[in-house]
Amino acid sequence: MKKISFLFSFLMMLSVIACSGDSSEEPVPNEGNQNKNFSLKVQLQDKCENNIPQSNVTILVYDESPNQNQNSNFTTYITDADGLLGLNLDSGAKVSFSVIYYPDQHYPNGQPGARIITYIDINVDTYTINMSPSRLEDQPGCDCQTVSFDAEVDLTSVPNHSINWVDLYWGRSTLNSAWSINGASISFSDVVLCGDDNDLPLFITANTGIGDEGFSNVSIGSIENPDINNLNSPVQMNPIPQNLIPVPINLAGKDVSHSRFLDNVYYLGDSSTGPDILSLDEFDLGLHYYSVGENISGTYNGTSLFGWDARISINSLQESSDLSLIGDLPSATSISVNFDEENLSYDIDTQDNSDYDFLYSYHQFVADGKGHTWTVYSPVGGTTFFPKLTSELEISFASLELIQQFFTIKDIANTDDYSSALKARSLNPTGFPRAISSRQVRVKYDDFPNQNRTKTYPIHRNDEPKL
Repeated sequence: MKKISFLFSFLMMLSVIACSGDSSEEPVPNEGNQNKNFSLKVQLQDKCENNIPQSNVTILVYDESPNQNQNSNFTTYITDADGLLGLNLDSGAKVSFSVIYYPDQHYPNGQPGARIITYIDINVDTYTINMSPSRLEDQPGCDCQTVSFDAEVDLTSVPNHSINWVDLYWGRSTLNSAWSINGASISFSDVVLCGDDNDLPLFITANTGIGDEGFSNVSIGSIENPDINNLNSPVQMNPIPQNLIPVPINLAGKDVSHSRFLDNVYYLGDSSTGPDILSLDEFDLGLHYYSVGENISGTYNGTSLFGWDARISINSLQESSDLSLIGDLPSATSISVNFDEENLSYDIDTQDNSDYDFLYSYHQFVADGKGHTWTVYSPVGGTTFFPKLTSELEISFASLELIQQFFTIKDIANTDDYSSALKARSLNPTGFPRAISSRQVRVKYDDFPNQNRTKTYPIHRNDEPKL
């Protein structure tokens, strides 16, 4: 049995505002960042996957591990024009730091707040932090344009099924747009197409509700080598033959999804929770990415969790479409979360003896009318403390509304330790989130003052982490 404790210190932060110690909140001059043994690069990706360095991002480097001293002082740095921070640290030491970023994005129900990412006790090394999500519309070298068109499709592949929504996939982007169905035609309006992926098909998928059988994301049409400058209505979509991949007996009854990835970047989902899953093997779309999950028993402070709030899952990135290669799910059959208000700690009992590489917790909350997120990465085991932040943020957080929290313990395939697992998953130049093979146990807890909060809180839907 593995027991993992957390200290949730939103409240604790308030007690240290007035005694912030000797932390240096004035940024230290950041010069000569090259050739240092500890290096951070902060970047965003535009819609064409160009990496855009982010300058003037605040980074707090703590004097001590927050897990040993929650009130550890820190030194404040900002990234340079290349998005870099470089320091010479003890090569055998661990380092803890927080990255604080304010995205220049438009939110319909409030102004964007801070995006905070904390890494505790990580090796001194070279890392790239990919701030997510990115909704940069058009950057140099990324030719984006907005088009509207009607697509004629064959909807007989989804008979008697209600269509919840449709999506367009082109290249490495999911193209969210307004749509409507009129007979055999789907009208798309204000579709933003970026880059030059004309050598890849344009797909239409329909997410369908099929009663007790679950749901299916069915690819219902494609255009080979589309000319996005001349999508004259109506566009004739080619029907797609659907091949079935059998689900092996040890995974029968589990939730199975199947996606395709190009260079570790999400491309196309064509999956189902039914007895078999779909595959577009006739298209050369890159690697196969399977995710198999199952709900388990869960409680939060003695209250039962329902549905996907307590869950085990396994992911596999592989060249073969053979689902049997994915392996077995984690052995956890239950998960319980207890928040000790007196000691301000979280306890999670996973009922699992497996080894995991790291823990991360993700928190969405509203303060001063702005939506903030805070993600904390920490080694598994012991107690994980949320560290101090700047006085400005702590004062802002004096009154907050907690929206939801995720707690996940994760095992990354082919990694040896906590730091290498983090580097494989996200602290690398390839982008975030990266498709990798992994196993995880997760719990989610929503804390809504009323159900209408789900439609009004100022956290963008796409801010939710890919788990």
